[in-house]
Amino acid sequence: MKGSRRRQMAVARPGAELSAVDITAWWAAMTIGIPAVVVGYRIGSSAAGGFGLTPGQLLLVIPLGVVITVGLLWLAARPAGAYTEGTLVLLRPSLGFLGAWAYLPVHLVIIVVLAALELRLVGVAIAGGLEKLGVLVPVWLPVVAAGAITITVLALGLQTARRLLRAVGFWGGLAVGLWALWQFASSATLTEVAARPPSPYAWRAVDLIMGLAALYFPFIADSGRLVRDDRAVAPGIGSGFGVAALVALLAGGLAGVATTGSLDPESALLALAGGGTVAAGLLLIAWALAGEADQPALMLLPGTEATADLFRDLRPEFLRVGVPLVATALAVAVGGEDLFGVVSTVITLLVPLLGVFLADALLVHRNGYLSDGLYNPRGAYRGFNIPAYPALLAGFVMYQWASPYGGDWWVSFVNTWPGAPLGLPPVLTSLAVSFAVYGVLARFFRRQEVYISKLRV
Repeated sequence: MKGSRRRQMAVARPGAELSAVDITAWWAAMTIGIPAVVVGYRIGSSAAGGFGLTPGQLLLVIPLGVVITVGLLWLAARPAGAYTEGTLVLLRPSLGFLGAWAYLPVHLVIIVVLAALELRLVGVAIAGGLEKLGVLVPVWLPVVAAGAITITVLALGLQTARRLLRAVGFWGGLAVGLWALWQFASSATLTEVAARPPSPYAWRAVDLIMGLAALYFPFIADSGRLVRDDRAVAPGIGSGFGVAALVALLAGGLAGVATTGSLDPESALLALAGGGTVAAGLLLIAWALAGEADQPALMLLPGTEATADLFRDLRPEFLRVGVPLVATALAVAVGGEDLFGVVSTVITLLVPLLGVFLADALLVHRNGYLSDGLYNPRGAYRGFNIPAYPALLAGFVMYQWASPYGGDWWVSFVNTWPGAPLGLPPVLTSLAVSFAVYGVLARFFRRQEVYISKLRV
């Protein structure tokens, strides 16, 4: 009997420690950070590479993009709610047992680099805020302090993170996000751009927001496995992301409209504070402490716990301390723009992966996986799942063909392709192609699980 068929009502899951309120607050606190702010900043900025949306367009595009993204996250979270397993386990039906292991390096890179980006921007925000108050400190100092806090929270475990979340992470992050949003919504400088002609890139802006679904996809199952009520996972993740993303995207978008700075994440963060006043310095410091400082721990904790469960012989303390140490070292050594470039590159891989996962869950397995196949290397999901890899490749190629992204040599190579760049929305194009290719190929290559399931009691 398949896993999702066994649940007709809410199930209290052994070892899970988060309530429905906790998972909602967890995702809200994790979302109201720099990735969403930078996306908003880009769609509002008229600088090179920005989409230059008007304030009126922002009020239409951002809610639409958030609704679509919430829908994608909700669909991806449904199978996560049915199983107390992490991302690597839930990818075994779509990628194959060995294929999911091959994904492990990508999984680790995205959670470590995102945590490093958050740590870096904590340092930038605190140093920038103190500078506005007349105090000069090097960026690395608050970065190391934030890294020490992250290591402490991970070492103390889930309950400490839960208390931090309830005390500071959710309400603090939401408060400073609303503060930044109010500052730009009431700014007189916005009247100067109110007459700006509408941007022709509104749909590209919606597509960029959809990319956040791929960015946060690796965190869905890792955090969902910690929730006591299986029915709370999908709505908790969707609502937590939706509220926070709306605030962060609007704040970043209005900051982009009101300023003309660079599109790199450090500039976007500093733009949130506006001018060089004391209030601007206090806003930066408040954003760092309430909106950013808790995020590295919220991102790393579920992933390290899920990875530790896969490596039974590896002491969990090694991951809880070693992974944030690596993230802190990266944050000290690498600038925010370079870290965000790595994140953007990984998104080009995660978008087709999300398409394959959704096609497998919705069309092939219909959110029901064979329990023995998830844990048995020689079971129904053994080896590599052949249909996944042409679909992943097709999705990646279409993403690049629609809008090339990468190093200069790669962009130059892609631009030699016929018709490149196609000018299509890359996230939607890649997602649709990978979903469709997998859905078609899986009909020819799907293993005969029905015969295997008859052997189970």
